[in-house]
Amino acid sequence: MAIITNQQRRKVLSFADELAKLAAEKAPDSVTRKELFTVVNSIRKRFGYDLEAKQFEVWKALHDGASSIGDLILMTKFHKDDIYEITRTLESAKFVQFKKMSLTGNGRPQVLIFPVVDFDSFSPQKLN
Repeated sequence: MAIITNQQRRKVLSFADELAKLAAEKAPDSVTRKELFTVVNSIRKRFGYDLEAKQFEVWKALHDGASSIGDLILMTKFHKDDIYEITRTLESAKFVQFKKMSLTGNGRPQVLIFPVVDFDSFSPQKLN
């Protein structure tokens, strides 16, 4: 996840606001409006959170039952690159452990993520 300045973050979030206004006022139909608001929400989710807030949301999702990258993407709605970086950081700090497991015993195993410390032990400051 690239580090961006507050000014850059504000510029991107202002663009999302402009796009939302355009969608609300000028979208030709409800399907187009819905698709534009999906993009707006994705932009806001990706750039509206700072790194520590994203790390905490991923940590919370892991304790709420997410156990794979796909689960984390679905639960947090963060971009996959952000999820990859955060989970690697969590692993290097010994907060989670990656395990390759095959549910059927055949084929390519899936990488599952397991928290190894309790929920309250987590602090984003311990990762940096």
